[in-house]
Amino acid sequence: AAGDPLTALADLLGDRPATRQGLFQRTGEVLLGCRLQGILGAGGMGVTYAGLREDGRRVAVKLVAGVAGEHRGRFELECRLLQELDHPAIVRYLGHAVLADGTGALAMEHVDGVDLEQLLADALDDRGTLTVVGQALCSELPPGRGPRLASPRYRRRILRLLATVADGLHAAHQRGIVHRDVKPANVLVRGDLEPVVIDFGLARDQLQRVSFTASGAAMGTLAYMAPEQLGRDPGAIDRRTDVYALGLVLHRALLGEERRQDVGEVVTSGQRPFLLAARHSRMLPVELQAILYR
Repeated sequence: AAGDPLTALADLLGDRPATRQGLFQRTGEVLLGCRLQGILGAGGMGVTYAGLREDGRRVAVKLVAGVAGEHRGRFELECRLLQELDHPAIVRYLGHAVLADGTGALAMEHVDGVDLEQLLADALDDRGTLTVVGQALCSELPPGRGPRLASPRYRRRILRLLATVADGLHAAHQRGIVHRDVKPANVLVRGDLEPVVIDFGLARDQLQRVSFTASGAAMGTLAYMAPEQLGRDPGAIDRRTDVYALGLVLHRALLGEERRQDVGEVVTSGQRPFLLAARHSRMLPVELQAILYR
């Protein structure tokens, strides 16, 4: 309907709005043995629904429009990579299919929590009522952005959380898989502050040398992108790309802001050593600065 906010969002998601709009209208359907109950999130790669299996298990079902040709290969790759990975910090694969209308469907475990970006915003921006996860992160912390960022307890919790993410990424790297889009929005955090990495839609399988990105096409999220992701050589992307992005996530979590915002800064970051701003150096003890510099 005209004025429907979901339809308006669908129109913004790509060059096939009519096809993508259909992804927002599948509540109640049964796909992969799961009844779709409501939309959890949407992005350029598709729409993710909460689903319920016949046995009562809650799941997440990601739908991707127009899965044909090259796009089908990329979708099948994401599903295969997830199927191969078995780590508590990586979202668990449950099944996938390409439907008769060309829609790709991927069923995954449902992670009951919030993404790290929302968690940081809730905890540091004093948005009022905290989620359950926000309450866990902020438990026994002083009020206010500055005092929380300076709190040793907050820093320990963030380091423990991101160390778990690093362990999950290491498991993927051991299988030759590079995520390529590590960012706070792709880390879901449960109520016990245990993280789960999601969205392997841009992943690269290094062992098979498989990538469905055209040479020279930059893929990732600008604020967390490594310099080599702007280059024309897909082979330059390896596990260090994810490590670099994770360092920028740590910067965001420890200092409360992203490291950079535009393409020029991404390019120049590959031409000069990483340096913390003077005001940030004053905020962090040398031990934490050393972690960021690595």
